[in-house]
Amino acid sequence: MKIIFNIRTIFGFVVAPLVPGMLVALLAVIDGRWPMARWYIEFGALAGYPAMIVVGIPLHIFLVRRGSTGLSLYAASGALMGLLVYLMAFIPALVTGQFEPILYAMKSTLAFLPISAICGAIAGTAFWLLAVMGTKSRRMS
Repeated sequence: MKIIFNIRTIFGFVVAPLVPGMLVALLAVIDGRWPMARWYIEFGALAGYPAMIVVGIPLHIFLVRRGSTGLSLYAASGALMGLLVYLMAFIPALVTGQFEPILYAMKSTLAFLPISAICGAIAGTAFWLLAVMGTKSRRMS
């Protein structure tokens, strides 16, 4: 089975994980906090690219094969990936069995849960706009 990604798809995989960080960086520049802008983009790349590689690429292949390429599906999938990225931060403590620090950390960072989902939805939407919109839903074979 040969799978071919067109240039739009590759461009979407490269750019989409950076979009949430770029938007927050833009807001930081507008707010006069321009030194923080680079950090937001770097953090977006640090969180976004692993999620895109581990979950996003296989999910995109699966969705295209099924012919399910709607915007809402990509946005919802992105939101779930954002939640996954948030939860992945706690895996090292889970592996070592340190449950009390996990509960404390989750309580103190709970505000980032919806932010992670929103950033994931933005990245999923950006990927759809860059790579999927306007293409016919074709099965890859």
